[in-house]
Amino acid sequence: MKLFRRLSLGYFVALISAALLHATAQAETIHNTAVVRAVRGSAQISSDKGKTWAPARVGARMKENSLIKTAGDGQADLFLGENGPVVRVRENAELGIDRLDLENTGIEKVIETKLDLKNGQILGSVKKMAAASKYEVKTPVGVAGIRGTEYSISSNGQVNVVSGTVVVVYVVNGVIQPAVTVSTGQQTAPPTQPGQTVTVNSMSAATLSVAQQQVTTLMIGVTATGATLTDSNGNNVGNVNNNPNGSTGNAHDNGGGNIGNGGIGGGNGNGNGNGNGNGNGNGNNSTTTGPGATSTGPIPPSDTTIEDISKSATSTGQH
Repeated sequence: MKLFRRLSLGYFVALISAALLHATAQAETIHNTAVVRAVRGSAQISSDKGKTWAPARVGARMKENSLIKTAGDGQADLFLGENGPVVRVRENAELGIDRLDLENTGIEKVIETKLDLKNGQILGSVKKMAAASKYEVKTPVGVAGIRGTEYSISSNGQVNVVSGTVVVVYVVNGVIQPAVTVSTGQQTAPPTQPGQTVTVNSMSAATLSVAQQQVTTLMIGVTATGATLTDSNGNNVGNVNNNPNGSTGNAHDNGGGNIGNGGIGGGNGNGNGNGNGNGNGNGNNSTTTGPGATSTGPIPPSDTTIEDISKSATSTGQH
């Protein structure tokens, strides 16, 4: 009987080991793309790191190392799928898509999302991720590590957290600042004077309420299959189609009108959305910004991570 139990236990352990080895063998890294889900006003995208630019179209796919920029009247919503899911690029902004990796280990999905906010402000929502996942936004003054969070981040370093947690590391005057954790309803910004410490403050009730409404509208418009996409003025800019085999719409909203229902899938069909009117809805646009750093050190390279900055601070004795 004891021998049988030992044999049974050994067989059970062998099965588990085999399953784990199989799961590991099945792990693969997928390079995802960001899909333009809505455009209002003027926006452009580049697939060659800014050498050439073309008008941003609903349905356009942005691979790694792509850029998107908006004019003073522009705004664009991006769908990142498993790597997001959503980001809104506000007016006068420029955002780089540095990395959108997804690794399916067979047990969980591990993502690595790296965005480079060169100018302006973005608003985003990040779903709960596996512990090994990373979602980072680099700005000219540091890096923000985001986990299961609704947020807005500006290129001047202002970080507002609607829900969840963001870990922020600033680089000011070439000096790496201590990491700070910003939680639900809080905000932070880099120091404006030498010797100042990074502080975390509570957002006003009004600011938090506006941010919550913006994130809710963004999530509904970009992620819900069949939902109506609307711009910041409440105008209809098409319907969402999450079918990966669907068609790709090519309509573009230049005047706030209805741009039709072209799909956003990855199939070979062509969407037939056409702008056919001038929208007149009114939205509540509100941009909350804080003090930016008046003097900064070298801009971190595009592949800089929070871990890189922390290691550098340790090696140079900065705390």
